[in-house]
Amino acid sequence: MINESIAKIAAGYVSQKEKPGNSGFYDEEFEQKMIAVGWRKHYAWCAFFVELVWREAYGKVNSVIECDLRELFSPSAVDTFYNFKRNDTYGKYVSKKPVVGSLICWRYGDGWQGHIGIVEKIEGKELITIEGNTNSQGGREGIEVARKRRLLNFDFANNKLNLLGFINPIEP
Repeated sequence: MINESIAKIAAGYVSQKEKPGNSGFYDEEFEQKMIAVGWRKHYAWCAFFVELVWREAYGKVNSVIECDLRELFSPSAVDTFYNFKRNDTYGKYVSKKPVVGSLICWRYGDGWQGHIGIVEKIEGKELITIEGNTNSQGGREGIEVARKRRLLNFDFANNKLNLLGFINPIEP
């Protein structure tokens, strides 16, 4: 199933690390893959990471969906969420309920900045996610692809990441 494929591909990238200042990645092959999906030096890269994972997963099973993803993903996590939500074909996959392989999308306050990751596991009201441009220690500085434990919580606050929702995997 595509859900498990997405989670497995994402897990394979855990511990990939970036060079200081979003200037590149220590693993040359990973950097080349990120460049292929649009990442450039000094760009924030969480959205590029999830695009890479989804395009790898769909590229193996459905080239039409993989091609459509190129138009739906954006360097912006928030824009990516709304691109899917507004799309006539893919909008039905935007949900408040995650499944394994879902993209989890946040917005900082009500501004334009955000963050995005991939749901690896669901444990009641907690999610295990795999995120790029983050760190395993829980700080704000993004330095790696890491697993995080996140609460399934839609409460809003101006000074934090607020959960927008999920983009669930598209059936091939």
